[in-house]
Amino acid sequence: MSEKPHTVAIGAFVIGAILIALVTLLFLLGSGFGKRDTVVMVFDGSVKGLNVGAPMTLRGVQVGQVTGIELILRSDKAGVIMMVEADLNAKNIRREGSASANLTEELIARGLRAQLNTQSLLTGLLYVELDFHPETPLNLVDIDSPYIQLPTVPTNLERIVKKLED
Repeated sequence: MSEKPHTVAIGAFVIGAILIALVTLLFLLGSGFGKRDTVVMVFDGSVKGLNVGAPMTLRGVQVGQVTGIELILRSDKAGVIMMVEADLNAKNIRREGSASANLTEELIARGLRAQLNTQSLLTGLLYVELDFHPETPLNLVDIDSPYIQLPTVPTNLERIVKKLED
């Protein structure tokens, strides 16, 4: 017994597959796919509670998320470096007036610094808060990374502990 192929069902399946592919393509293009700057940040203190996928915000507006956390042991020094990698998505930042070529470098020159903050006291989760601290020095750590390094500032608790230790 041979059955005839159902041409209508096959045609509907092909059209459905094409529609799914188009919707996926439009979603990726609309979500800013490929328009992200990868940045790295070096923190002196513990990053316990910071997870991959944690938000990175600029004064409360999410402008990126953490994509990687690495521990770097220096062989020449007795130190440990906590390097956090994140994607900075500038689609939530609207620029007015004349603009330079690289938004991230322009913001760093204006005093943009990264800081770890508590997302939830109950769970202990952290996130990366970006804000402008033009009074702080531009301290960059010599690391091997192809990405732009965002300067960091210590948390208020780290400042208090350091004063007590001194």
